[in-house]
Amino acid sequence: MTGLAKDGMGCADLGPDRIMAIGHGFKAAKALLSAVELGLFTTLAQGPVDAEVLRQRLKLDGRGARDFFDALVALKLLERDNAGRYANTREAALYLDRRQATYIGGELEFANARQFGPWAKLTCALRSGRPQSGARAKADYDAYYSDPDTIENVIRGMTGGTVLAARALAHKFPWANYRILWTSVRRKVACLRTSPTPIRISSAAVSIYPRSGLILRRMSMSAASLIAYRSRLAISSATRSRQRT
Repeated sequence: MTGLAKDGMGCADLGPDRIMAIGHGFKAAKALLSAVELGLFTTLAQGPVDAEVLRQRLKLDGRGARDFFDALVALKLLERDNAGRYANTREAALYLDRRQATYIGGELEFANARQFGPWAKLTCALRSGRPQSGARAKADYDAYYSDPDTIENVIRGMTGGTVLAARALAHKFPWANYRILWTSVRRKVACLRTSPTPIRISSAAVSIYPRSGLILRRMSMSAASLIAYRSRLAISSATRSRQRT
């Protein structure tokens, strides 16, 4: 390499920091994923508490709990005051409190339960060429649909990954200009009717994945419901404007 001495010390401006940050990145990720899984940010939404109170509320063992909380402070996901009380940062309070409409933690719950483990087996997958995703490697999405807890986790993950985009779409799209919106899913059509009749989210892929209608119906209570609600408002406003004219 040009400019690099044989002892590796020839380039003072070429440090290993970026490489080491990538290599150790899983530690920060797992701290966040575990905190979301434990409901830590939702617990702290009630107000600042000290380490012992927080430990008891989360039902954690005393060994490592304070270090765990301080790691989240170092990651700027929590704040700690001079009295040793922990509180959510503004960012965590907005996006990681399960009671907020802006909660995106469902996607992180999904990553923790369904993706973190298989990614840890990447080397094995590359060497063997075999899937490392457990039951889903054999049964594909049927493995999701066969277990209620798993499908609930998948639903939360999809909602967490789409809720902010759905909110933006609900506020910015000119709903009053359209009666029907649709998207093709393997030649199946999912319609969102924006007429004066109640909004309907169709179960478009039921014939493809036997229980995927469950996902669409459940999602209509979260991300899709925001779109539907905004649609009704736009339609009602447009209807009143036509009546006045």
